[in-house]
Amino acid sequence: MESSRPPLPPGCRLVQRLACYILRLVREQLSPGHPPTEWPADIPLRLQIECHRIVAVVVRAFRDAEQLEWSVSDFKALQGTLTETQLLARFPPAFPRKRDGTAILKDEPFIIVDKAGRILMWYLPNIISATRREIILDAIKWLSYGPSVSPLSASSPQDRRKHNGTFTESTSDVRSGVATFASCWPTLPGDPEHSKSVYAPSSTFLDPNQGGLDFLERISESLAVLGAILAAINPAQFEAGLDVLASLDAGIIKSGNRELLQRVLKDWSTPFTAFSVVNNRDTEPHRDLKSPSWAYDLLYTDGFYIDGRLEVTSLGVRCRYNPGTVVALIASVFVHGIAPVQGSRVGISQFFRQVMVEQTPFSRLPRPLTFHDYAHFFKGTHFFA
Repeated sequence: MESSRPPLPPGCRLVQRLACYILRLVREQLSPGHPPTEWPADIPLRLQIECHRIVAVVVRAFRDAEQLEWSVSDFKALQGTLTETQLLARFPPAFPRKRDGTAILKDEPFIIVDKAGRILMWYLPNIISATRREIILDAIKWLSYGPSVSPLSASSPQDRRKHNGTFTESTSDVRSGVATFASCWPTLPGDPEHSKSVYAPSSTFLDPNQGGLDFLERISESLAVLGAILAAINPAQFEAGLDVLASLDAGIIKSGNRELLQRVLKDWSTPFTAFSVVNNRDTEPHRDLKSPSWAYDLLYTDGFYIDGRLEVTSLGVRCRYNPGTVVALIASVFVHGIAPVQGSRVGISQFFRQVMVEQTPFSRLPRPLTFHDYAHFFKGTHFFA
C-alpha cells in the first residue's frame, strides 16, 4: 500500500482487515519460518474461520498449477485473426483431453499458468462456507422481491455488459435477471448524472424504490469476504481497488452526486469497481471486453441446483461449477460460459474498470501477476509490517 493513500471509506475497513489476516495465513503456508499469525481481536471468530477456509483452498490451488505450452501474449496477438476453433488447435488446452476429444471435468482447486509464468485462472471450489452462502442467498432473495421496483432486468443491457445467453423462468425465491452496482464509474449519455459529471455511482443506487442501498447494506459483509479472496490471489489488484475507493472518498477523484457516493461508500466493501447479480442465466461463451487484460474478474455461483459447469473454451477447461465456487479469470481475454442447470442459479460477477484506476494519482496499474511474483510476495515483509 502507498503511504500517500488517504484513509479508506467506512465500507472498506472490514475487507482490509480480512485481507491482511488472510495474507498472513497464506504466508504461513507458502513461506514457513515467520512467526505464527495471531488471532486478531478486531475480527470476529466466525469470520476468522471463513478466512482459514479461504486460505486452505487458495493454497491448494496454487500448489496444483498446470502450465501451458504457450504465452498469453502470443495468444492475444492472434486472437483477432483466428476463430476459436483455430485458436484451440494452435494453442493446446491446459489439460489432456478424453479419448473422444472432450475436456476432462475438473473439480479440485487449481491454477492455470502460461509459458511465461502468468497466472491466468484460479479455480476455487467450495471456498465459501454454507453459512455465508445462506447469507448471500437471503440478500439476493430480498433483492428479487423485496423492493417495490426490482432492479433485476432480463432484457435491458443496463449493466453495460452484454447479456450473453438466455434466462430461465423466475421462481418464488429468485427473480431472473441482472442488476449491476458500481461505487463510481463513467457515466454514459442517457444516465441521470451524465450532464453533471464524468463519474458517478451506478443508476441502480438512485431510486430508493429499487432498494440498491438497502441491498448493499445486506450484502456488505459477504462482499468483504469475497473481496478478500482477491487479496489472497492478487494482492496488487486488491490494493489498486482500495486506492480508487480511498480517492473517491477523499474527493481526489471528482464525481457527481457526492451525497449518494458517500452513502454508497458507507457499505461498499469490495475492492472491485462494480459487481453484477446474475440470476438464472444460461451464459453463452463470451469475453468481457471492458475488463482490463491485467485484472481478474471474480465469479461466484450459488443457488438451488447441482451439476453446474463452467467452460473456459479458450483454455480447454471444463470445471464443476456448483454452489460456493469462486473462479478468478482474465475474462477480457478468455472465452468462458456457463451451461444450463436444473434449478435456480444465482451469481455475483465482480470486475474492474481501468479508467477508475487511472484517475488515482498515487496508484499504478498492476502488472500481470506471475507464479514467481506471487511466491516471492510472501517471502518479503513490506506488506506484513
